[in-house]
Amino acid sequence: MAELVHDPVIGYRVGFERDGDDLIINTWADPGGGPPPHVHPNGDEIFTIEKGQVEFLVGRKKVVANPGDELVVPAGTRHGFTNIGAEEAVFKAVVRPEKSKLGGEGFFRETAAAAQKGMYTKRGVPKGFRAAMHLMGILERYQDFALISNPPPAVQRMLFPLAHRFN
Repeated sequence: MAELVHDPVIGYRVGFERDGDDLIINTWADPGGGPPPHVHPNGDEIFTIEKGQVEFLVGRKKVVANPGDELVVPAGTRHGFTNIGAEEAVFKAVVRPEKSKLGGEGFFRETAAAAQKGMYTKRGVPKGFRAAMHLMGILERYQDFALISNPPPAVQRMLFPLAHRFN
């Protein structure tokens, strides 16, 4: 596993491995940590909890997972998670298959770098116009790996050309 990527806003660290076409995301989430709702348009995501208690949003349903639990999120399904425990949560997330052009690891690296620069809030809201255009550029580059749920993906795609003017 390569170096860990730390996103201080989302509140997690991730490391990556590959198994054929699958991307394995080893995750350490701080209490309260977790991303805003998003979708992986081209791959299922399978979570296996190793430590802690994690609440998942899958579609409109909330599910609490504990050590040993596995949760499958089908491709294209809106989802997110939050570590609801008092301790760090540890789990694996496998995106199967992960065939994005640039690779999902890059998405995490770029969003973490933006977080480290203070560009967005815990809910994924950009802090200002330039931050919004920077994040739209990231979303455009990795739209085959992940799309956030708000604004809706159709609106995001309409904003992509505008982002080119500022990136």
